[in-house]
Amino acid sequence: MELIEIGKTGKPFGTEGLLRCFIEEVYQETFLATAFMFVKLNGQAVPFFIEAMEGEAKALELKIEEVDDREAALALAGKSIYLRAEDVKGLELPTKIDRKAYEQWLGYHLKDVNLGDIGPITALEELPQQILAVVEYRGQSVMIPFQEALIVEKNPSDQTITMDLPEGLLEL
Repeated sequence: MELIEIGKTGKPFGTEGLLRCFIEEVYQETFLATAFMFVKLNGQAVPFFIEAMEGEAKALELKIEEVDDREAALALAGKSIYLRAEDVKGLELPTKIDRKAYEQWLGYHLKDVNLGDIGPITALEELPQQILAVVEYRGQSVMIPFQEALIVEKNPSDQTITMDLPEGLLEL
């Protein structure tokens, strides 16, 4: 069975086992109509049945069958979400991103034009349509879309990247 990565899980939401997730735009409509998704655990694609969805298509809170508390949701946090290729058939899929072009920015400090220093870029996460910079901000790992439209300046001499981040992005 061929799987297509369509998004990522975020942090648990509340204490009832809700899990925040972020779905790529091209897959949002299909995901909203699906009854299950796959998450790879220990290298195996594990199906999870979706009991309920709340929020907007881009940032949803999911209630997954048999995930009933924060600890169970935490075990699924930060994982890639997949659908079967046959379920996304007919969609105009995005082209693959050249990850190596972004790896040169690992270790740089990320700054925001309004907030100042955010923190170092510690990792990169690849989604079908974009690269996310993983930054340590206030003791937590935060994923930030590494999009040219948000970048104000790249300064190799002092290893900083200044971005104009959307308000509230660091609170997700």
